[in-house]
Amino acid sequence: MKIRFVNAAIVELRRATRHYEMAAPGLGGRVSDAIDATLHRAQTTSRAGTPTAGGKRRLNVKGFPYSLIVDV
Repeated sequence: MKIRFVNAAIVELRRATRHYEMAAPGLGGRVSDAIDATLHRAQTTSRAGTPTAGGKRRLNVKGFPYSLIVDV
């Protein structure tokens, strides 16, 4: 599976990482790790997440108020 982020998602990921890192040192890394784990789950489990319109799936990022939309 090829991973591709839309530009708005990249901007949001960077902002979230900075926000959490400023709130508590190391927390920015934790949000980044949680997103990586969610991507891994999407790659290894084709039915992970909740189905949405257009054949996409929504996967919640554990421990943070974010979700990823993947096109399967």
